[in-house]
Order: sequence, then structure tokens, then C-alpha cells
Amino acid sequence: MKKIAAALFLLCLAAADAFCQEPFQATRVAVPVFEDASGCTSYSSDLRQAVTDMLVAELAKTKGISLVERARLDTAVNESRLSLAGMVDPQTAVTVGNLVGASYLVLGTVTKASIEEKTTNFIISTHSRKALVTLVVRVVDAQTGLTVSSAEAGGDADRSSASLDPALMGVKNNNQAVAPVGGGTVGYDQSGLLREAAAKAVAKLAPKVCDAIPKNAAPDAEGYVVKVDASRVFVDLGLGQVSPGTALLVQRFGEELIHPVTGKSLGKEQIKLGNIKVLEVFEGYSVAEIQDGAGFMPGDRVRVTH
Repeated sequence: MKKIAAALFLLCLAAADAFCQEPFQATRVAVPVFEDASGCTSYSSDLRQAVTDMLVAELAKTKGISLVERARLDTAVNESRLSLAGMVDPQTAVTVGNLVGASYLVLGTVTKASIEEKTTNFIISTHSRKALVTLVVRVVDAQTGLTVSSAEAGGDADRSSASLDPALMGVKNNNQAVAPVGGGTVGYDQSGLLREAAAKAVAKLAPKVCDAIPKNAAPDAEGYVVKVDASRVFVDLGLGQVSPGTALLVQRFGEELIHPVTGKSLGKEQIKLGNIKVLEVFEGYSVAEIQDGAGFMPGDRVRVTH
């Protein structure tokens, strides 16, 4: 009975310890609705909202990033009577970050949203329409209010139609002009065409934004060296585990240590080989540069130091 009680006690301690451990915190990011500087007033509101939603959807797929809910962000901005339009001053960025608990703000602007139309008439009449959308974003540190990165990307989408006008060739039926015959894109929705172009711009922009946002390193992240070249070390820690700038300790296990009296194993000797710093992070791995030490080999262990 005492053994059972002792076992239950130890189990409770383990559960309490696991409960009290601070969970890994993803980087908190807020994305306000994009501003419009394109002059395309007809579809400005819809396009701004659509672009914001597209970018948020892409960021939500990224490990290590946690997004502030739109309703919470809007409420905080409205109640504090702050403006996130245009070039946000550092103090405003810091205030908004504190209100919603965000570490970074992604401030975007639609700088171009236009539709170019072109018609040519020579036997075959063609009519083409091309939507062009350009987006610019700034990643702002909500602790300092300073811009840590900026990026720009554009996208386009087009529609076209063509028709053959027999009248231009002098063809008549009973001295009556024959109606033109054509094909191509039948429907034409300016809003839809702009959204299509915007989606392409966001697809180019999202990876740049994701890379620019520092991700918190998991405090207990451990992995292995998978490749070593002249000055770089590849490790199996990816997105959500480390971020650019994360410091890693490289070590190797030596021989097993045996207690000279009891004969019990004390574990394997841990040999410190040196330190590396993460430069680039990908889905399943990262690339680091050697800070000090030498002799790194695939299979060596790595762990986050800070």
C-alpha cells in the first residue's frame, strides 16, 4: 500500500511539474487592414480587406507565428483612438503592441491597383484587360517601434476577347452587313480581376514577411547535425523550433561513465565541441554559421542555449 501511495505521489509531482513548465510561446503578430495609396477608389475598401485576409491566411500557416484576432485589434485601435494609417510613428506602434500583446506589427499598403485596357481593330478585333496590383509591407518591432524589414511585391491578371468582323473584309449577305463573330473571355469583373492580381502579389510577399518576423526558439529544442561544410552547419531544427540568430551548442557523447563503487552507469560523457548561430530557417532544417570550435560531424547533438 505504501508503494502505491509513493508511486501516486511521484506521479502527482511529475504532473505538477509538467503543468508549471512555461509552454513555448510563438511570436505574436498583429496585421491591421492594409491602407490604400493606389487611388483606385471604386474597389479600395474591398481590395484592402481582401489583401489583408490573404496575407493573414498565409501567415497563419507558418510555425512559430501566432496572430492577434482581428476583432481584438480593431477594438484596441478604436478604443484608444489611434491611427495605423500611413507611416506609423514608433510610439503608436509600441502602444498598439502593448494593447494587443503583439511583438510585431505588419503594416501594409496597396500602392497600385489599376486596370489597363487595350483594343485593336484589323479584321480581327481584340480587346484585352490587365489588372496590376502592387503591395508594400513593413514589419515593425512593437517593443521599439522601429521597422525591422520591408518588402514589396506585385501581381497581374488579364482577360481578353477577340472577334472577327466580316464587314471589315467587305463581306455582306444580301447587301446587309454580317454580324461579327468572336470568342474569348466573356465575363469581365473588375473587382475579381484585381483580386486575382492581388492574390499573386500576396503569394510573392508572404514568404518575405514570414522570413522577416523573428520566431521564438523553443527553449528545450534539441536536434542533430546533418551536414557540415567549410563554414556552415546544417541541423534538423526548423520553423517553430529556432529562428535566425538562435544560438546552439554543439556537443558529442563520449564513452559511458561507470561508477567505480556501485558499477552503475552515470550516463555518457558530454563533450562540448563549440557554438553555432542560426542564419536561415526552413520547414524541416536550418543553416547555421560556426562561431567557435571545430571538428563538427553529422550525428553530433545540438541544443538551444538562448
